[in-house]
Amino acid sequence: MPAVRLSELEERVFERVQALEGRGAVYLRHLGCGDEVAIDADRAFPTGCMIKIPILLTVLQRVVDGTLPWDSVFTMTPDRVYGLGQLVDRLQIGSPMELGELLHHMVSLSDTAAGLWCQDIAGGGTAVNRWLADAGYAVTRVNSRTPGREHEFELYGWGQMSPREACGLLVSIRERRAVDPAADAYADRLLASTNFFRESLGTLPTDVHVISKTGAYEGVCGDVLLIAAPGGTFTCAVMTDELADTRPGADNAGWRLVRDVAALAWSAWGDGSPGSELQAWPPGRLASRP
Repeated sequence: MPAVRLSELEERVFERVQALEGRGAVYLRHLGCGDEVAIDADRAFPTGCMIKIPILLTVLQRVVDGTLPWDSVFTMTPDRVYGLGQLVDRLQIGSPMELGELLHHMVSLSDTAAGLWCQDIAGGGTAVNRWLADAGYAVTRVNSRTPGREHEFELYGWGQMSPREACGLLVSIRERRAVDPAADAYADRLLASTNFFRESLGTLPTDVHVISKTGAYEGVCGDVLLIAAPGGTFTCAVMTDELADTRPGADNAGWRLVRDVAALAWSAWGDGSPGSELQAWPPGRLASRP
């Protein structure tokens, strides 16, 4: 059960958000006792690559519905090159890619070209948004390459999401009610195998099971986590935009807020210990587009 009074946790989180030069929002919820901290938690924010969560779930829905064979193989074509130099961009034209490989590159490596490819496989942004609406999500939407959402694309980029709905997506996966139990278990495992562990994950013990997804580009960063802590499972979402500090490194003010909030939540709802310092390995800057 929570080891820190809720009012104390709220005060500490609010202080961190207020100090940010930019817009920030937070949603925390302890699944056991229902305690929550909500600061602008229902406001839409740019997602960056966090929008890959509903893209993943919509692809899995197609597999479960029988409209997309799991053993589907796709072929790399020139129009799939996005230009960031990530792995899918570097594939030779004509190279085969299995569906599972594309999902891995989209989620675990946060490959943008793979994400846009999976968006098409899901049926496009309109299909993903239909899945979201049917599941009860009012804020989260895909905007990029989606007819009728050109204005939202100008405001939010690839996708938009609220911190509360970001947490809701991960909770639905953990509770096996997003797509179906087997597909959700697959999504759970995939979201636990990320290459981006120098953001919020850098403040958490390595022996704690966490599923998460980050998203960032210049002036924007965010992270959503579901943490199976000794004191009970809890969720944590931090989203920012309009950041004055646009540096790509670990000292970026947005990432500091993300890590500070994750550490505060862990201190309150984890095992009572303070969050860890950002791990020094591997060396170098944070990736600019997780």
